[in-house]
Parts: sequence; C-alpha cells; structure tokens
Amino acid sequence: MYLTFYGLQRTPFSVTPDPDFLFLSDTHKEALASLVYGVSERRGFILLTGEVGTGKTTVLRSFLETLENGLENKQVRSFYLLNAQLSFFEVLCNILDLSEPAEIKTCSTNQLVQQLYQTLIADYAAGRNVVLIIDEAQHMPVETLEQLRLLSNLETGKDKLLQIILVGQTELEQKLQRFELRQLRQRIAVRAHIKALTKIESLAYIRFRLETAQFNSATDTVPVFTHAAIKYIVKQAQGYPRVINILCDNALITGFGYQQRPVSTKIIKEVLSDIQGGFINKMYHSDKGGAVWRPLFLFILFLILLFFIFLQKNAVVDFFDGKTSAISTKPVAKPEARWFVAPDMISYQKTQQGTQNPASRAVPLPELDSGSSQIQHFWYKIQTGDTIYDLLYRFYGGYSPALFKHLKTQNPQINWQQHIHAGEQLLLTPLPLIPANDAK
Repeated sequence: MYLTFYGLQRTPFSVTPDPDFLFLSDTHKEALASLVYGVSERRGFILLTGEVGTGKTTVLRSFLETLENGLENKQVRSFYLLNAQLSFFEVLCNILDLSEPAEIKTCSTNQLVQQLYQTLIADYAAGRNVVLIIDEAQHMPVETLEQLRLLSNLETGKDKLLQIILVGQTELEQKLQRFELRQLRQRIAVRAHIKALTKIESLAYIRFRLETAQFNSATDTVPVFTHAAIKYIVKQAQGYPRVINILCDNALITGFGYQQRPVSTKIIKEVLSDIQGGFINKMYHSDKGGAVWRPLFLFILFLILLFFIFLQKNAVVDFFDGKTSAISTKPVAKPEARWFVAPDMISYQKTQQGTQNPASRAVPLPELDSGSSQIQHFWYKIQTGDTIYDLLYRFYGGYSPALFKHLKTQNPQINWQQHIHAGEQLLLTPLPLIPANDAK
C-alpha cells in the first residue's frame, strides 16, 4: 500500500524468501557455490547451517531455481522435504512418492531401499542427478539421521547416486556431534555456514533491496530512509537479514501512515519499541514514567513471590473473605510414616533383613506383619512436581539430613542439590532406627 508513496514497484522487504532478492555476501556466495559444487560433483552429503534469519532458505530457493534450469547442462531431479520430523521409512516413501496406504503397508524398509536403488540406477543411466533436500534438519530424529547414512551406500563404482543436502540452524551442527551420529558426520563431504552480515554488508543489503524493488535513486531525489535511520536499523538488526526486513517493512508502513518521507530515526525507534514489547517496554524504560512505574513493577513482583512462598507453606491469606489462617508457633506434629504404594508407579521386590534393636527415641518406621522377616522395598517412579522434601515426608514421615543421607545411599545418582526429574526411579527401603535428635 505504500509502494507508490515511496516510488517503488515491488515490496522491497518482504520476509518471503524470494530468490530475486538474494543478496550475496561473502558467506552467501560461498554457501551457494558449495551447494552447486557438492551436487554437480556427486559428493553425497552436503551440510548448510546458519543462525535463524541469516538467509539459508533464500539461498536454498535460489539453488532450487538453478536446479530447475539444469546444472551445468545436466538434468537434476530434486526432492524438497519441508517437514524434517519423519521416520526413515517416511523419508523413503516421500522420495518414492508412495502415498497409497495399500502400497505402504505391503512394503518393508529394506524393500523400499532396494526400490530406491533401482530408481536411482535408472536416473543415473539417463544422465540425471537426484538431490534430496531436507530443510530444518535440526528437528529430524537422531534415528532417522543415522539411517540416512545408509543411503550414501547407494553408489556406482565412481559416483554417489543420491546427493543429500542437510539445511538447518547451528543446533544441527551440535546434534551431529553426538556419538551415535559419528559415522554420518564423517560422511559429510561439503560444509558451508552462513554468517550474519557485517555493517558494510548490511548497508549494501538495504540499498540492494530498494534497487531490486526498482527505486531509482538517480532520478528520485527524495530517499526512502534518512541516512541516520539506515544506520540505526543496521545497528539494531546486528547483521540478520530477516530482522532488517521486519524493521524496514514496518517502518515503511508506519511512515506511510504519518505521510513521512524519508522515514526518520524516530519512526524506526517507534517500530522497534512496538516489536520489542510495546507498552511494557515503554513503561519500564520511559524516563518520565520510570520513577513511578519501576517501584510499582517491582512491588507487584514482590507480592507474587510472597504469594507463592505462602502457598508452599499452606499459609495463604484468604483475601476475598477477609480471613487469615492462624499461624501457630507450636511445633506441628509430623504425619505418621507410611508406605504409599501406587501399582502403576512401582515394582515390588523382597529382601531379607535381620531383627534390629530399636532405640528409645526414634522416628517411626512402616509397620511390619508380626513375626515377618521379609521387608518390602520398591522402586518409585518420580512424578511431575515431586521433590525430595515431599517424598521424605510422604514415605518416612519427616525430613532430616539423616533421612536424606539414607535416601542418597540407596540412590547415588541424587546430587547434594537434591535435584530429581520426572520419570526417574528411586529405590525406597525401610530405615534403620534413627535417634529423634537426628530427625529434627
């Protein structure tokens, strides 16, 4: 809607990865050249990584256009997987274009691999190169990535029959460092990494996008942005093309609303404030309102903190009824020790234990059947929200360093910070009698 006002023919800062707007910085050139080289030379696995918003997908779309027009006068057949969260079987079905349930049910993974091999041999004989592109590959399951390695075995005596391009964020590189993916990591023949733009490249990027949108700076004497505004955009975007696009596009919309040309730094700051948090950001950082809002904001946080502290201690004030729970200074009797056994959480096991002489004062233990020398112990599956404090109270009737020490003796994996995680299992056993002084 702002194109005519700013003398543009196309939207210059769309976040859609349009190959026409591909700005080739040094690392973008290297990435594109690596893709072309890896595929044309049939190198097998090719890795392309970069931070969010650096332009990986735009490079990839430009490369796909090159494939459609033929690569070095050779035919190329490509498969582009947008969803990387697939099993190896599903990847094979996508490559072979199997969509009928009847076809899929009658095939095993080995049969699909053999079918793919025959298809690739036919393509190779016809002079075609086959490329599998997996975008957002950092989301692909480890098991699938490991099995993809098997596809690199599909080859002739000279060439790889299938070229696989893994595209993802820097988390993909971290995932490939896992021990179980070491064989796949060793088979990656070509690597490229796209870096954020430098300040000079960012300035050139904005100019390039405007010129591609057919803004003619030679004939149009009024610029789209002031020089100060462009410098501020570059500073805030920190070299990420996607952030530059978002800031510039929103600034053009806001500037058009104000009928302001060129777009000033003031408009960029307003757009940035809206993007980064709007009212809360203004409330907390405003020089005029800061003296009032900051203390109030911190006071609200303090009240929330107090609420959760009292909630944990079962001493929440009933604000609606105007009543408060009485807080006694007398010691509260600890609940009786008990063994709570949930069938779906534990597995039972019998163990022998001799008769013990109880101390005169001790923390009560779970009751045993009279005359029994068999004492049950069991594995407890930790549930979400469980804490060491809660578990000791639930099963032993109290909390003390001695009780925790006994639990840790049975479960060495517990650290002294008492961190436990849902899904883990703890071995719970009856305690030797503990003097009452130790349980306080």
